[in-house]
Amino acid sequence: MKAPAIHRRAGSAGFTLIEIMLVVGIIVILMGAVLSKMGGFGETAKIAATDSKLGQLGAAVQSYQTNGGTVPSSEQGLRALVEKPSGRPVPARWVKLASEKDLLDAWGTPLAYYSPARKGGGEFEIVSAGPDKRMNTEDDLTSVKDD
Repeated sequence: MKAPAIHRRAGSAGFTLIEIMLVVGIIVILMGAVLSKMGGFGETAKIAATDSKLGQLGAAVQSYQTNGGTVPSSEQGLRALVEKPSGRPVPARWVKLASEKDLLDAWGTPLAYYSPARKGGGEFEIVSAGPDKRMNTEDDLTSVKDD
């Protein structure tokens, strides 16, 4: 048996340009509404990214200590992970452990470094100014975790 032939009129297949533009317009409006509702998630993501960076830099400082025999001083700061420090304490062995962009939080603010730590009694502390971009406020993030 032969399959029945489907007859179409010329020009009746597909969508018109106006129909396509209408659908694209509706999609754009819906995406705008969804993105505006998700605005609060942007700050949450930046906080999570900065918290993760603090952990990574904390691990880099510990590697620095393993290689060099000491953690960087407060004066040397996190720059000691990017370029070999010339001031004391001079590390026994130095390896580059971070890049310039690693020294900024998710808001583009330079991270602060303290040795010894300001809180918790540890050897070092890395601090982000947080969303308000001002140090020593309630929203600061730190590498020292409360137990």
